[in-house]
Amino acid sequence: MSQLQKEQAGGPLKTEMIVPSQIKTETLIVGEVEGQGKDLISMPGSHNAFLGISLGKRFFSKEHTKMYFDWALSNCKDFMLIIDDWEEQHNYKVFKKLRGEESAKIRALSEGKNKKRAFTKVLNWYPVNQRAKVKIMCSSELFQNPEHAEILSIRDKLVSMFSQNPEFREAIIQSVETSIRGKIEAWKNEMKITEKDKQYHEALELLSRYRFEEIAVTIYLREQMGFPTEIYPESAMPVVRNLYEGKYPELTQEFISRNNYGYINLGMK
Repeated sequence: MSQLQKEQAGGPLKTEMIVPSQIKTETLIVGEVEGQGKDLISMPGSHNAFLGISLGKRFFSKEHTKMYFDWALSNCKDFMLIIDDWEEQHNYKVFKKLRGEESAKIRALSEGKNKKRAFTKVLNWYPVNQRAKVKIMCSSELFQNPEHAEILSIRDKLVSMFSQNPEFREAIIQSVETSIRGKIEAWKNEMKITEKDKQYHEALELLSRYRFEEIAVTIYLREQMGFPTEIYPESAMPVVRNLYEGKYPELTQEFISRNNYGYINLGMK
């Protein structure tokens, strides 16, 4: 047993370790930085941050996830990795043609548990004192726990805004179409439909539920759990930025403090 393995107390020593040559050509690079994210860059360790991972995002391999853990442990006070399993059930209904609420939910939550186990194995490669700074959760642990009931109130408010505010509705639809354009185009081709068909618009309505719940998670983490800054390998979602800038006061007045917004575009080079 190597000295490194002995120092990695608490982790399963039989777990496959990262080979340095696998990641040596890739580096995390900071892109756009917004709000409290600027404080985190200028004063590492000044506050907490989170990273949300979609079940359909293949980018987050064990190697890449370890690079984000390395960065977070050097730059964040505490770090949350949140797996968007609860939201994914809506994508499954459209793209995997799973009929019924329960079958899609069961599939998504099962995949979420698998992801959590895999990411926990990566975290277990670190010493105990470093692991204590990182929490890995599935979003279903928030949506299904009565102690986090306010996340449902935030989600329901977003749903209400979607039906009553045409500008917000358009922002959500545009966000969905932009973020998963490839999947939508492949689905349209498979179903032999166009954007003029009723089925296309019904699918967008269903896919928008993912966005409501994803946004509710980011707001809840910032406002109720003390993780103001999000890190992610893409630009910030405009609709979330607009929420924190007060563009939709019906939500801001009830759930949001403008001081709790930070974002760091942390991608690969």
